[in-house]
Amino acid sequence: MTGVAVSEAIPPLAGGRREWVVGACWLYCRRDGVTVSWVGPVWSSGAHAPLFACSDCITELDGLVRRHLAMEDGYKAPSPSE
Repeated sequence: MTGVAVSEAIPPLAGGRREWVVGACWLYCRRDGVTVSWVGPVWSSGAHAPLFACSDCITELDGLVRRHLAMEDGYKAPSPSE
């Protein structure tokens, strides 16, 4: 995938739709020259910067957040034998 496609799996930003620009993905893939969207500010070393990510990495991050929330709610995935 090139980071260009925007699917239904990509969550919208709170209160609005995502805007996409061509730039560098600062998340997992770290590709440059791909379509990215602002995810939010990131804080490091006492300063902050805008965090942009491609659709692939936003989908991955969204999955991590959903798994975290499910664990907080006490959800346990069924074992393969069930």
